Amino acid sequence: MIRRLSEQDVEAYLELRRRAVWGVPDELTNPDKADAKARRLAATWGYFEDGNLASTATFRPLSMWVAGQMVPMAGLASVGTGPEYRRKGYVKKLLEHGLTDLHAHNQTEAVKSDASLGIGWCLEYPF
Repeated sequence: MIRRLSEQDVEAYLELRRRAVWGVPDELTNPDKADAKARRLAATWGYFEDGNLASTATFRPLSMWVAGQMVPMAGLASVGTGPEYRRKGYVKKLLEHGLTDLHAHNQTEAVKSDASLGIGWCLEYPF
């Protein structure tokens, strides 16, 4: 099952990040960064196997100037899979799902005024 992460998934997400050999983002553990934590969770999709968080993909929303216009985009900020869930295609499924969702639900002001801009572009290295 694929769904966005919620506050109830934070501990499982932290554990997955530890096992996938990433660092733990400060906004997930620092109580002074509740807004950043909420933004990260809202931007992160999780693949769950038998109720367990197996894999994640985070798409950070952003805008960029392209050909003189502000264009809505996203940045693929991180992906990861627990070692015991690897080689099952979960990241592929998350990327397909996330990119489809970006394209379908792009609701920025630019898109509302010009539907041709609602392309759901995603950069792999946005930062």
